[in-house]
Amino acid sequence: MHEIGDLWSLPWHELQHSLANSVAVQAAPLVAGIVLARKAQIAAAAPSWLARARAQVQQSAGRGL
Repeated sequence: MHEIGDLWSLPWHELQHSLANSVAVQAAPLVAGIVLARKAQIAAAAPSWLARARAQVQQSAGRGL
């Protein structure tokens, strides 16, 4: 019984692995584009910590503190 299971299982796992690899190859550019777009959204929405710190210093200096 064990050998029969192995004879059936190994080709099945090979097929699943092959399908997963082909999907991953096709999806990689799409995922990369989504990641880049999201990074651009984050960068545009929230300035860096350095920009926020400089803005606070400028505001404090403008108030005469």
